[in-house]
Amino acid sequence: MDFLIHLNSKSSRPLRDQIYDGLRHAILDGELATGARLPSSRVLATNLGVSRFTVTDAYNRLLSEGYVAGRHGSGTFVAPSLAAAPIDQHPPIETYLPPAPTRAWSTWSDRAQAVGELSGPAPQQEIDFRHALPDLSHFPHAVWRRLLVRESKQVDLASRYYGHPAGWKELRVALAGYLNRSRSIPCSPEQIIITSGCQEAVDLMTRIWLDRGDIAAVEEPGYPRSRRTFATAAAEIKRVPVDHDGLRVDLLNERAANAKLIYVTPSHHYPTGAVLPLNRRLALLEWARERGALIMEDDYNSEFRYGSRPIPAMAGLDASGSEPGSVVYIGTMSKVLYPSLRLGYLVVPPDMIDRVLMGKEVSNRNAPHLEQATLAAFIAEGHFERHLNRVRKLYAERRRQLITALDEDLGSIAQFDRSISAAGLHLLVGFDLPLSADEIEAKAASVGVHLDSAHGCYEQPPELPSFMIGYASLDEAAMRDGLQRVRRVLAA
Repeated sequence: MDFLIHLNSKSSRPLRDQIYDGLRHAILDGELATGARLPSSRVLATNLGVSRFTVTDAYNRLLSEGYVAGRHGSGTFVAPSLAAAPIDQHPPIETYLPPAPTRAWSTWSDRAQAVGELSGPAPQQEIDFRHALPDLSHFPHAVWRRLLVRESKQVDLASRYYGHPAGWKELRVALAGYLNRSRSIPCSPEQIIITSGCQEAVDLMTRIWLDRGDIAAVEEPGYPRSRRTFATAAAEIKRVPVDHDGLRVDLLNERAANAKLIYVTPSHHYPTGAVLPLNRRLALLEWARERGALIMEDDYNSEFRYGSRPIPAMAGLDASGSEPGSVVYIGTMSKVLYPSLRLGYLVVPPDMIDRVLMGKEVSNRNAPHLEQATLAAFIAEGHFERHLNRVRKLYAERRRQLITALDEDLGSIAQFDRSISAAGLHLLVGFDLPLSADEIEAKAASVGVHLDSAHGCYEQPPELPSFMIGYASLDEAAMRDGLQRVRRVLAA
């Protein structure tokens, strides 16, 4: 054998793949000539100091991919059409994702160019004020595990094939009952479509509703990921200002007169926390009906309202009568239960059901069955609403503790709107300092504290460097410790 295969026992790449890489490169670079006979699996295994099975596995992969051919009783030989065909780039042994030449930007679709940069995970810090984190220590893990095991035994073989794009029937029935009780949405299970989180719901509706050049009205400031989704559809994005009561509906004619879609977060505006009052909700509904526009109501954490019942959802107010409905309602379990569950849902007007299901089927056929079945049982047996009642009280108290701590530890620099309704999982706080948001975030990180900048929500940076300070996942001692660290590092 006149070529070498270098194996690295410390590499995370399996030995069989390292052998495959070495043989493949030798063939493509011409080190192994056309028709050359490869060593027997026993000989190569002995030479490399590995098991024969490891070598056989690599040989079988080369055979299945057409790099080599087997001759009965004679051995394994390099396929004639592949020898002496060097490649410019081939993956090094040490990595699964080798450096590659940059593809010309002009070859990408408009949709890809509008996506923007990939959002990486937030750096892990000792004290995490991330804005969207529930307290997972208070989640009833034992109950969930018990239901998960029970449902895994009850799911029949037929249910292990592809499911209906609308989602698990029992979950849609449970959600319809819950939404009727809690959000005053008189919907049927047929109107509910299960998605893999809130973002898939937004993307799905964007693809079936918006064409290139259509106008999408969004809140300013507002949720940046939804704006990016509308941008990928080549929609023209019009920003409508928000005040302490949410979307300025009175400015729609001026800012987005021909909008085909209006995206709103009325129950807890992202990021300010404003709650859209009933008179504005009714005005927005009337505006949309007159123009045939669609309202996308993102109710991402309406369950968390403290001191009073939630205002009825816009989808519940959309008593359309003989007219088609004007509201598509979006809900998610990421904030209520736990983020990695990745289950959300749409409630669509009856006349939209078929079209939305067709769009769902071609994008993401169905969400995982077992998780849907477990969630259905969790809701139907009352665990969901009992959990909500417990954590709602907990988060209300932590919100109060955060405000007290801000006043006492950062009172001279921390500014927030005290007229905003008590709701959600975060508080928008501006720091009255001659520093940028990035500088404050970096200083906080240097003492083990993570702060979420809100600047990505704004077209133009706000007057003060602003942060969405989450309080749900931290107890009072951790909040105090974190804010005191921030105060000391900013003072220094």
